[in-house]
Amino acid sequence: MKIAVITDVHSNFHSLSAILDDIAAEKPDLVVGAGDMVGCSAYPGAVDVWNILHDKEIPFVLGNEEERILSFYNPMSDPYLKNSVQFMPLQYRARQFSVNSIEMMRILPMNIMIDGRTLIPTDRRKPTPTPGWRRKLVLSCPWTWCIR
Repeated sequence: MKIAVITDVHSNFHSLSAILDDIAAEKPDLVVGAGDMVGCSAYPGAVDVWNILHDKEIPFVLGNEEERILSFYNPMSDPYLKNSVQFMPLQYRARQFSVNSIEMMRILPMNIMIDGRTLIPTDRRKPTPTPGWRRKLVLSCPWTWCIR
Protein backbone atom coordinates (compact mmCIF):
# COMPACT_ATOMS: atom_id res chain seq x y z
CA MET A 1 0.00 0.00 0.00
CA LYS A 2 1.34 3.42 -0.97
CA ILE A 3 0.51 6.23 1.48
CA ALA A 4 1.35 9.90 0.94
CA VAL A 5 1.69 12.02 4.08
CA ILE A 6 1.49 15.81 3.92
CA THR A 7 2.59 17.84 6.91
CA ASP A 8 3.39 21.38 8.03
CA VAL A 9 1.79 23.23 5.13
CA HIS A 10 1.30 26.29 7.40
CA SER A 11 -1.23 27.92 5.03
CA ASN A 12 1.13 27.86 2.01
CA PHE A 13 -1.48 27.19 -0.67
CA HIS A 14 0.95 27.41 -3.60
CA SER A 15 3.27 24.79 -2.11
CA LEU A 16 0.35 22.55 -1.23
CA SER A 17 -0.95 22.77 -4.81
CA ALA A 18 2.45 21.75 -6.18
CA ILE A 19 2.73 18.89 -3.68
CA LEU A 20 -0.75 17.63 -4.55
CA ASP A 21 0.21 17.59 -8.24
CA ASP A 22 3.30 15.52 -7.41
CA ILE A 23 1.27 13.18 -5.22
CA ALA A 24 -1.32 12.70 -7.98
CA ALA A 25 1.45 11.62 -10.36
CA GLU A 26 2.55 8.98 -7.84
CA LYS A 27 -1.01 7.57 -7.52
CA PRO A 28 -0.95 6.63 -3.82
CA ASP A 29 -3.62 4.46 -2.26
CA LEU A 30 -4.19 7.04 0.46
CA VAL A 31 -3.26 10.66 1.20
CA VAL A 32 -3.33 11.90 4.79
CA GLY A 33 -2.21 15.02 6.62
CA ALA A 34 -0.12 15.08 9.79
CA GLY A 35 -1.28 18.46 11.11
CA ASP A 36 -0.22 22.10 10.93
CA MET A 37 -2.02 22.49 7.63
CA VAL A 38 -3.31 25.95 8.44
CA GLY A 39 -1.57 28.29 10.78
CA CYS A 40 -0.26 31.61 11.79
CA SER A 41 2.44 31.96 9.19
CA ALA A 42 2.92 34.83 6.77
CA TYR A 43 1.21 32.89 3.99
CA PRO A 44 -2.25 34.23 3.18
CA GLY A 45 -3.82 30.94 2.05
CA ALA A 46 -5.17 29.43 5.28
CA VAL A 47 -8.78 29.17 4.11
CA ASP A 48 -7.71 28.02 0.63
CA VAL A 49 -5.60 25.24 2.18
CA TRP A 50 -8.49 24.26 4.46
CA ASN A 51 -10.91 24.17 1.52
CA ILE A 52 -8.72 22.14 -0.84
CA LEU A 53 -8.02 19.52 1.83
CA HIS A 54 -11.75 19.14 2.42
CA ASP A 55 -12.65 19.26 -1.28
CA LYS A 56 -10.17 16.44 -1.94
CA GLU A 57 -11.37 14.60 1.19
CA ILE A 58 -7.86 14.35 2.64
CA PRO A 59 -8.11 13.39 6.31
CA PHE A 60 -5.71 15.15 8.64
CA VAL A 61 -5.04 15.39 12.34
CA LEU A 62 -5.22 18.36 14.64
CA GLY A 63 -1.85 20.11 14.74
CA ASN A 64 -0.62 22.74 17.15
CA GLU A 65 -1.32 25.47 14.57
CA GLU A 66 -4.96 24.42 14.35
CA GLU A 67 -5.04 24.31 18.16
CA ARG A 68 -3.83 27.92 18.30
CA ILE A 69 -6.67 29.01 16.04
CA LEU A 70 -9.14 27.13 18.25
CA SER A 71 -7.62 28.81 21.30
CA PHE A 72 -8.51 32.17 19.80
CA TYR A 73 -12.18 31.15 19.88
CA ASN A 74 -12.05 29.62 23.35
CA PRO A 75 -13.92 31.96 25.74
CA MET A 76 -11.60 30.84 28.55
CA SER A 77 -8.41 31.77 26.68
CA ASP A 78 -6.17 34.56 27.85
CA PRO A 79 -7.47 37.96 26.63
CA TYR A 80 -3.86 38.77 25.74
CA LEU A 81 -4.18 36.23 22.91
CA LYS A 82 -7.07 38.19 21.40
CA ASN A 83 -5.75 41.70 21.96
CA SER A 84 -1.96 41.70 21.90
CA VAL A 85 0.00 43.03 18.96
CA GLN A 86 2.28 40.02 19.36
CA PHE A 87 -0.58 37.71 18.34
CA MET A 88 -1.91 39.76 15.41
CA PRO A 89 -1.01 37.06 12.82
CA LEU A 90 -3.00 34.52 14.85
CA GLN A 91 -5.91 36.96 15.23
CA TYR A 92 -5.92 37.58 11.48
CA ARG A 93 -5.82 33.87 10.58
CA ALA A 94 -8.48 32.89 13.10
CA ARG A 95 -10.92 35.53 11.84
CA GLN A 96 -10.68 34.19 8.28
CA PHE A 97 -12.45 30.95 9.16
CA SER A 98 -16.22 30.56 9.15
CA VAL A 99 -18.08 29.32 12.20
CA ASN A 100 -18.66 26.03 10.34
CA SER A 101 -14.93 25.62 9.64
CA ILE A 102 -14.08 26.28 13.29
CA GLU A 103 -16.61 23.64 14.36
CA MET A 104 -15.04 21.18 11.89
CA MET A 105 -11.59 22.07 13.21
CA ARG A 106 -12.73 21.28 16.75
CA ILE A 107 -13.44 17.67 15.81
CA LEU A 108 -10.22 16.99 13.90
CA PRO A 109 -8.81 13.69 15.14
CA MET A 110 -5.65 13.41 17.22
CA ASN A 111 -4.45 10.39 15.26
CA ILE A 112 -5.23 8.36 12.16
CA MET A 113 -5.48 4.59 12.33
CA ILE A 114 -5.63 2.07 9.50
CA ASP A 115 -6.87 -1.42 10.31
CA GLY A 116 -6.11 -0.98 14.01
CA ARG A 117 -2.61 0.47 13.58
CA THR A 118 -1.84 4.10 14.30
CA LEU A 119 -0.54 5.78 11.16
CA ILE A 120 -0.33 9.40 12.29
CA PRO A 121 0.02 9.90 16.05
CA THR A 122 -0.01 13.35 17.54
CA ASP A 123 1.12 12.47 21.04
CA ARG A 124 4.20 14.66 20.49
CA ARG A 125 2.60 17.26 22.73
CA LYS A 126 0.25 17.33 25.66
CA PRO A 127 -3.33 17.60 24.37
CA THR A 128 -5.28 20.65 25.41
CA PRO A 129 -8.88 20.36 26.60
CA THR A 130 -10.30 21.18 23.17
CA PRO A 131 -13.72 19.52 22.68
CA GLY A 132 -13.27 16.30 20.77
CA TRP A 133 -9.50 16.04 21.29
CA ARG A 134 -9.67 12.32 22.06
CA ARG A 135 -11.22 11.47 18.71
CA LYS A 136 -9.52 9.14 16.27
CA LEU A 137 -10.04 8.89 12.55
CA VAL A 138 -10.31 5.20 11.82
CA LEU A 139 -9.81 3.94 8.28
CA SER A 140 -10.32 0.38 7.15
CA CYS A 141 -10.13 -1.38 3.82
CA PRO A 142 -11.98 -0.63 1.65
CA TRP A 143 -11.59 2.99 2.68
CA THR A 144 -14.41 3.84 5.04
CA TRP A 145 -13.87 6.71 7.41
CA CYS A 146 -15.46 7.28 10.75
CA ILE A 147 -14.57 9.46 13.70
CA ARG A 148 -14.60 7.73 17.07
